[in-house]
Amino acid sequence: MGYDTDNVKRGDWRHLGHGKALAIVLMPGPFRQTPGSLRDLTYIVWTVDIELYVLWTGEQDTTISSLRAERQKILDRINLFPHLNATAGVMDAMVVTAGPVEPFQSPDGAMFWRQVLSVEVREANTFTRSE
Repeated sequence: MGYDTDNVKRGDWRHLGHGKALAIVLMPGPFRQTPGSLRDLTYIVWTVDIELYVLWTGEQDTTISSLRAERQKILDRINLFPHLNATAGVMDAMVVTAGPVEPFQSPDGAMFWRQVLSVEVREANTFTRSE
């Protein structure tokens, strides 16, 4: 898919502009919990923002086309593993929204185009209660 630990980071933008044309920053978003119908069961919906960055090539059409292609790769990959590769408790995961495509300047001055994809992960979890 073209992504590895060099261009995907959690909450860290420092890798932008360091020779990478593609980059992702993963950021935790809001979450919500609701009680389940069974004793000690809780449903949790986690939101993770995938910030997708594509290096500005000097041509807007080319850069936006690359961003759309990379976005589709991410959608296809998440749709391929809707239970996050059988992660315990995960009921489903899906990209639910995407923000606008916007220019972004990295800390070192490199120009990127960015789009934020919001992923919701629904999890069923049981907790031992004290009361």
